[in-house]
Amino acid sequence: MVQAPPSPGGGAPANARSRPASSQTSKSAPSLHGSSRSSPFKTQPPFQPPMIDKHGFAKFRVFRPAHTQDWDEKHHLEHTAKGDVRPDNALLQTGCRHYFSAPQTTPELRTHLSSMTSASESLLKSLDLPEEKKRTSPFSADTSPSGLPERYTFGGTMTDRDKRRRPWNNRWSSGMYIMNEGLHKAHRTYFSQNSIYETMDSQQWRRYRDQETSPSNWVSTEMKKPHRFPPMGV
Repeated sequence: MVQAPPSPGGGAPANARSRPASSQTSKSAPSLHGSSRSSPFKTQPPFQPPMIDKHGFAKFRVFRPAHTQDWDEKHHLEHTAKGDVRPDNALLQTGCRHYFSAPQTTPELRTHLSSMTSASESLLKSLDLPEEKKRTSPFSADTSPSGLPERYTFGGTMTDRDKRRRPWNNRWSSGMYIMNEGLHKAHRTYFSQNSIYETMDSQQWRRYRDQETSPSNWVSTEMKKPHRFPPMGV
């Protein structure tokens, strides 16, 4: 193997200088002497450190409210002018209850409806009409009449299986099956059998087989024609 002659100055050959030394490392190798990124522990924290006393213990500031009164544990209770506790709204009559919004007077209501769209014209005309006098029941504790009086009257008709017109049965959810848990298995009401108590003379006061067509007028709910789709498997 032919070696390169030494240089005149006694240094290394020219081709040896261009070769990388074996001790050089790549750019991707980690450096142990230092880094371009500083340590996060050298920076000051963004919050203030706690205050300490002369013994080195932390001190905390107690922020007190501006008022000096104690917490009122009865803040949710209302009192009358005499100092008595006012009962809950659910126990009061409709006209004696307290609400968040106070009712508007007639001039205030007209001003409010005038600022609305054209749909309020019919409401403004209704204010000029004479107020209809509604009958109130002396047995009711409410101080104002119901807005839907037809809700509490008999209404609606339909045809039963015998082609007879019947009114709405308001007791459709009442039956001897309500007391099934307290009855013997042979006396209970199922989809496939009726209870013997429904037809007994001593239980007629329950009216489980009757419906009220008008006040104090009861008719039987029995029909001659059987069900179109009876219970299956019985």
